[in-house]
Amino acid sequence: MDRFADNTSMELVDRTCQACSGRMEYKGSGVYVCEECGNEFVTDFGKVKRYLEENGPSNAVVLSRETGVSRRTISDFLKSGRIEVVENSETYNFCLRCGVAIRSGTLCAACAKKQATESKKSGSYNVLADDSQQQKGEMRFVNSEKK
Repeated sequence: MDRFADNTSMELVDRTCQACSGRMEYKGSGVYVCEECGNEFVTDFGKVKRYLEENGPSNAVVLSRETGVSRRTISDFLKSGRIEVVENSETYNFCLRCGVAIRSGTLCAACAKKQATESKKSGSYNVLADDSQQQKGEMRFVNSEKK
């Protein structure tokens, strides 16, 4: 079976239509449509997005029940920033570093900026060596010496 990972949810999607074996074309927001028969396939992300667009903000329990998408997957969409908690909600995610309430992702804006700055200083984020070193296909860390 010819399958590929959907970029919106990393869900495996068939490249061929289950109804007629035609080619599935990505239409956006987790929706694939067969070029031959028009059969539609919607990924988990597409189901959640469509539900929110049609029904407005909802909590994870209702989203899961109405779309059939697991609460864990919905939580992953929140952590990755694909969906967010509405403003003035009673429920929030919390920053993993400082604990402040956030609407999506895993870090607040201040901690994300601080982490990026720290990563650049330590050289642990940038794995490419500077242009003065000859590249031999090895992974190197900036500001670290080879022993």
